[in-house]
Parts: sequence; structure tokens; C-alpha cells
Amino acid sequence: MIGLCAILIFYPIFTISQQFNLYLQNNVGVSKELAATAQSILFVTSVGGKFVFGWLCDRFPTRQVIMVCCLVMFLSTVMLVGFISPATIFVFLIPFGLGYGGTFVLIQLLTVESFGLTDIGKILGAITLIETTGGFLGSLITGRLASMNNGDYTLAFYGVTVAAGLAFLSTFAVNVLSKRLSAAKVG
Repeated sequence: MIGLCAILIFYPIFTISQQFNLYLQNNVGVSKELAATAQSILFVTSVGGKFVFGWLCDRFPTRQVIMVCCLVMFLSTVMLVGFISPATIFVFLIPFGLGYGGTFVLIQLLTVESFGLTDIGKILGAITLIETTGGFLGSLITGRLASMNNGDYTLAFYGVTVAAGLAFLSTFAVNVLSKRLSAAKVG
């Protein structure tokens, strides 16, 4: 289940970090300079998300915090199709960047907390491979869909939104499964 979370989380992360700039220029019609600024804001915001959600993990269970991160990321992707304009770019970027930054680091922490330290190098190596596969598939599918539609990212970004929604649902499932496993160990 954590592997499914990882693949679904990294689909929108890689896609937006690699293709949002093109989307802004081709679909929204912003200048290269504004698109580059938006890309920079995305990365700065993601660093902030790593700190904010890392801090929250010191106070709340990681499985709940990552679920919030995925929800924030999902809700922001709903804006991608039809709601992005030069005036609303940063309304999308700030929550997406925060969620992206949080999920980026918390999937590793969730893995360690779920499996312990025995064989953690192998387990994290497998999770990293799965994350990369999700990012690769997201970028590939999104790029191909945009190419098939003459550079229009509308259909492709529906896929990003679906992947982000499924990432939220998968973290929700991990949360439920973790509670059940904890209850079974106690009982």
C-alpha cells in the first residue's frame, strides 16, 4: 500500500515540476519570465512544505500528516483545468508546493515508521524505485497526452488530478490499515 502511495504521489510531483512551465506558456499564455518565476516559487514553497509538515510530524502521527499533505496537493490540482490564469497561478502553486514538499519527505518517514529499521536500506531503495517509476509515468503520460492534443494540457492535467486524488485515497487507506494493525497487536 505504501508503494501505491509512492507511485501516485510522485506522478503529480514530477509532472508539475517538469511540465507546468510549458503549460503556463502554451495553455495560459504567460511570458517565459513569469513561467520561470512560477517554477521558482514552486520549488521554494516545496522547501517550506518540507519544514512545515516535518514539524507537524513531530506533533502528530506521520500517516495522518501525509494524508493532509496529499489532500492539499489534490485540492490544488483541481484548479489545473480551467481555473489557472495569470492572476491565479500562485493560488495553485502555494498549496501544491506545500503538499508536494511534505509528501516528498514524509513517504520515506512513513516507510521507516511502518517497517522499522531492519532491512530499511533495501525497503527505502524499493520505495525510491517506485517513486521514480511514478514520476516517470506521470511525465511520460502527461507529455504524450499534451502532444496528442497539439500542446494542450487540459486532458493530461485531468490525469494529474486523478493521480493526486488517488494518492490521497491511498494514504487514507494506509491510515486505516495502520490503525487496524495497531489494534490487532494490542488485542
